[in-house]
Amino acid sequence: MRKSMALLLIMFFLTTVFCTGCGQQSATPAPEAVPAEKTITDMAGNTVVVPANPERIAFHWANQYEIMMILGAADDIVAIHPNVKKFVWLVKYKPEVLNLPTPFADPVNFEELLKTDPDLVFEFEHCTDTIEKCKEIGLTVAVLSKAKSIKNIRENIMFIGQTLGNEHYEKAKKYDTYFSEKLKMVNSIIAGIPDGQKPTVACIITDASLRVGGTDTIMDEWIDIAGGKNIAHEIPGYKVVDNEQLLKWNPDVIITPSNRAKNLIVNSPVFKELTAVKNDRVYVNPHGFFDWQYPSAEEALQIQWAAKTLHPDLFPNIDMRKEVKYYHQQFLGFSLSEEEIDTILFPEIYEAT
Repeated sequence: MRKSMALLLIMFFLTTVFCTGCGQQSATPAPEAVPAEKTITDMAGNTVVVPANPERIAFHWANQYEIMMILGAADDIVAIHPNVKKFVWLVKYKPEVLNLPTPFADPVNFEELLKTDPDLVFEFEHCTDTIEKCKEIGLTVAVLSKAKSIKNIRENIMFIGQTLGNEHYEKAKKYDTYFSEKLKMVNSIIAGIPDGQKPTVACIITDASLRVGGTDTIMDEWIDIAGGKNIAHEIPGYKVVDNEQLLKWNPDVIITPSNRAKNLIVNSPVFKELTAVKNDRVYVNPHGFFDWQYPSAEEALQIQWAAKTLHPDLFPNIDMRKEVKYYHQQFLGFSLSEEEIDTILFPEIYEAT
């Protein structure tokens, strides 16, 4: 009898444990489905439903390609502006760009853009016709701020990183931290320079004419940050000036976009009496994956180069060779040789432009 009772108790115990285990197993929740879309607010304040992880991206402007490289998303680009293929450094390190469709010419070829099947188009706020047409043909558009200031550039990069999500946002934050630190460093030193000791600067932005950037341009901003006075500050936007105007201005420093532009000035008898020419202060702006002096991610390097160029004695801590090497390694994933660094920083030597 005792044996029978013991056997019954053992069977009851085993049955209870088994059933309890079954109950726990059946209660395991199913994994949540990953959403295919998300809702964002773009830089124009529009509410936009975009893919949770965009994989086919179209960009209108040439300077956006480098931003996508910084964010680790260049391989997701399916449509670009044809000018992207003109940047020697970009083509050298990203030759696959030569195979990308270029519907963002002038005018935009919307039929060709549709063929690239983008799941997200980034466009600047001032390109209203393109934005509206993209929406009409069923494309998803996220609007960016017009890149006319350093603040706009940084905000756009952070927004694109957030929109792409995951590791792309982390890369955007890393870049922005670097930019913020360098800007703070330059500002702290420039703040102590009396206004009367700041050199006047003419920034010529094309090699075919004396086109300058005036107020409300990125050139006006980085000249000011670097401790200079933009000689064209009173001019709204961009304007081509004549020889007489440059002679009248007589800037302390002239920054040109190419070796050709520099030679046209320093070798011209017309400009031989300019202060910048006589003092050997005519420079060629560095060029990398994009033109540093224009609105681009490389403004992080431009402010340092300009500060060092205008005030070499005040910035012994800035080593542009190290900064260029670091920037390309950390943000673009390329290790540059010493000769390649020379080509970026001193294009007048190698005639790289």
